[in-house]
Amino acid sequence: MAIEDTVKGWPWFGQVALFLGVAILLFWAGNRYLIEPQKARITALNRESEQLTADINKGETLKARYIEFQAELQRLESQLETLKKILPSTEEIIPLYSRIQQEATELGLSVVSFKPGGKSPSDYYDAWPLAMTLNGNYHTLAKFFERLGKLYRIINVNDVTVRTLLATKTSDTITANCIATTFIYKEEGPKSTTTTKPAKKGGAK
Repeated sequence: MAIEDTVKGWPWFGQVALFLGVAILLFWAGNRYLIEPQKARITALNRESEQLTADINKGETLKARYIEFQAELQRLESQLETLKKILPSTEEIIPLYSRIQQEATELGLSVVSFKPGGKSPSDYYDAWPLAMTLNGNYHTLAKFFERLGKLYRIINVNDVTVRTLLATKTSDTITANCIATTFIYKEEGPKSTTTTKPAKKGGAK
């Protein structure tokens, strides 16, 4: 009560100055010990939120790239499997001969001979020539070559020679010799070759 009585005894401007001083002190204390810590905490949380958002976006980007790579890998594996069917990794002479024999028989051609030749190696595949002799007529021979071109395996026909048959007991009018070249896929790919010099025996005389 003594303080209040003392203040009441002050001039009005003195009372106003006191109240202003107390208000400023309270504002400073509230700002220093309440508002500033909260603002600092909010700033720290905002930074953490931005970092988390950046990490999430980065994770989404990496996830999208991973999905892209997986799709590309599957596409390439699918292409490889398709190529392996076109260029098989085994020689499969019996299935190939059976298919050629079937195509020829369906057209009325006779496979007189079928002789595999030596393979010609390349980096990723070997060329494998097959010498064939066929009896039939021009029309069926052309149809036969057309069917070979549409087989699941790549077969190139070249070195074709045609000769007329004379006085046969069948409807065959020609005999044809040709080389049908197919290709064999090599799993291991190209091999590096190194040249080793033979060791010298003995010393110089």
